[in-house]
Amino acid sequence: MPPTRPQLEQDRIAAAYRDLERRKVTEKIVTQYVDRVRVVREKAKEIVRNVYVQVPADACPIDGSFRILHDRATGLQAGAVPDAAGRTDATPVDVATAAATVAENAGFDAVEIHLGHNYLPSSFLSPNLNKRKDCYGGSLKNRLRFPRRIIDAVRGAVDDRVAVVAKLNMADGVEKGLWLEESLQFASMLEADGQLDAIQLTGGSSLLNGMYFFRGDVPMEEFIATQSKVVGWGMRVMGHKIFPEMPFEEAFFLPFARQFREALTMPLMLLGGINRRDTIEGAPDEGFELVALARSLLREPNLPHQMRD
Repeated sequence: MPPTRPQLEQDRIAAAYRDLERRKVTEKIVTQYVDRVRVVREKAKEIVRNVYVQVPADACPIDGSFRILHDRATGLQAGAVPDAAGRTDATPVDVATAAATVAENAGFDAVEIHLGHNYLPSSFLSPNLNKRKDCYGGSLKNRLRFPRRIIDAVRGAVDDRVAVVAKLNMADGVEKGLWLEESLQFASMLEADGQLDAIQLTGGSSLLNGMYFFRGDVPMEEFIATQSKVVGWGMRVMGHKIFPEMPFEEAFFLPFARQFREALTMPLMLLGGINRRDTIEGAPDEGFELVALARSLLREPNLPHQMRD
């Protein structure tokens, strides 16, 4: 039986990353699974956004009861999102395990499960967004149930061959959103599960407060330039609410992260405005095993080598 088109695309991703490794373009790679699942088409990317979950309200179903439905961003119809095997009834958990398997086959050393920024798993954790009345809403245990299923499935797919870390919101940065009182308990529950090798500590909401995890000047004109005319007009009117002005400070999440370091024993990753060498070198003194860089690497991709040398 010939391979399906989605499987060929997955294989193309893996081959591309293996080629990067052979060329020594990168040494240690960590890839993220976000609920906006990324599948290659032509240039190696097709973004499937805005995944919705349908769950019977009177039961706590097994994974098979989750279905990826309609994708507003790409216009795909309900049930039209294929997984790596070409199935159109794939669940978010199915897609997560498929993504982890592709990453492992491509030679990645770790996979990161995104439980932050109010994407799908994070929206279950947030009291501001999760208004469910079934076994996926209400108590902390219920709200963590779906993210736990993703974590368990990904760990089952890669076992101990690949490190599994999670990016967890400490705070949503919005009114009535997730706050330290609950996020610390979520982190403790995940530590007790023993499925994660580390937690990366973040915050903010891509839906409601994107500047909470960016800080600094708001590139509103640049955002608008990437959108359609209608969306761009809306951003001019309402963009200041989604992207409020928030001053940039070096290591701006450190005060929150210290509270997690005090409460947990597992490895933790510090991120948020880390641009200076002294911040990186001081992280172990604060008890953090790892630091995460993003914008500084966009500006200077060779920065770690420069610091090392």
